[in-house]
Formats: sequence, structure tokens, C-alpha cells
Amino acid sequence: MTMIQQPDPIGKKALFGDRRQAAQLLAGLLEPFRDTDAVVLAVPRGGVPVGNVIARQLNLPMEVLSCRKITHPGDRSQSIGSVSLQDVVIHDSDRDIPQEYIQYNISRLRASLRREARKYNRDKAVSNLHGKTLIVVDDWLGTGDTVLAGLKGLRRQKPAQIIVGAPIVTTKAYKAISGQADEVVFVVLDDAARPPSHKYFPPVSDEEVLRLVNLRENVETAAKDT
Repeated sequence: MTMIQQPDPIGKKALFGDRRQAAQLLAGLLEPFRDTDAVVLAVPRGGVPVGNVIARQLNLPMEVLSCRKITHPGDRSQSIGSVSLQDVVIHDSDRDIPQEYIQYNISRLRASLRREARKYNRDKAVSNLHGKTLIVVDDWLGTGDTVLAGLKGLRRQKPAQIIVGAPIVTTKAYKAISGQADEVVFVVLDDAARPPSHKYFPPVSDEEVLRLVNLRENVETAAKDT
């Protein structure tokens, strides 16, 4: 596991102008993957605008990686793990949480993920990721929980390597994903308690995610036809 951080001219606690600026800085760190067989896997919702910029700037395809964190029953600001359509990751430290609660939330979240996958991917065939470099992108990694189940599933597809990138990463998130990713690439290491919706970026609507997914699909289709 290696960690790549942007030498930060704006100061570690300074605000980004917007997700576009943050994504452009992150794309600069990912420049070695330009025009390769790498695939950008964007985590909705906030990761999709970031992934779109990176995919466009580096001339890479983009797909959506749907996964959710499972919140703690006693404190919804905390998480106990994550779920994807194929995998579940639960912290060992949360063994005392009732299994009924965990199983209920796995079922509930997977139903939401299935709806999301149909909406964003429109039942497209899943790409063969074997042997490819996978760049998993989000806008902020506070605990790392959101992507853990997704990373577990991706690793089983035997990619060449998995890169996790985000403009903002906390030390806690870096430690959490270090066992599943080959590299973590970020612009700002920020351990502030408040999430970026209060500090860096506004929320992303479902309509905006759909617009960007459709945009990337049209660009990639046009590129194949030329």
C-alpha cells in the first residue's frame, strides 16, 4: 500500500472552489493512467462528478460502483460497515450489535442498490474488470466504510491493481482501506469531524448523477464509433 498526496499549495484546511477543481487536482495525481486500460469506478452520489472529471481528463471509461455504509443503531453518524450487491463488511468491534439489525439493513440497502444499479446502468452488461487497473473514486472518505464492501468484491475479480482516490481523505479512512487497495491517492488529508457537505461540497442530486452517467456513456460510445 502506498499513499500519494498532492503537495498542497492551498493549505490543508482551505476550501476547494468546487468538486470540479478538487477533481482536476486529483486527476493530476492520476496522470500516469491516462489512455491506459484503467477504469474509473465512481461511488454515487458525490463521487460521480469527481469521477466524470477524472475520466474526461485522462480519457478513461467511467462506471458506477454502488455501495452503502451501514449506520450504527445507537448513533446514525457512525457506521459499522458497508454493503454492496455482492459483499458485506462489518467491523469486528461491533459484534454486540444484534444480527437482526444487521440482516435487516443488508436487505434494505441491497434493495436500494438494485434500484440504483438499474437506474444508472440500465441493465448494461457488467464490464470484465479482470487484469485491469481500477480507480475507485469518491469525493470524500471519512471512515472508508462506504467503499469497503465494494473493494472486497472488486478484489475477487482479480484486477491488476486497485487505486482508491478522493480529493479529501481522513487518517481513519486511509487505515481502513489499506488492506483492500494498492494505493490511496488524495489531495488533502483532513481529519476534521464535519463532512464535506458542511465544509467543501454541496449535495449532488440524483438528476445530476444521471446526467453525468449519460454524458460519459455518450462520449464513450462516440469514441468507439470513430
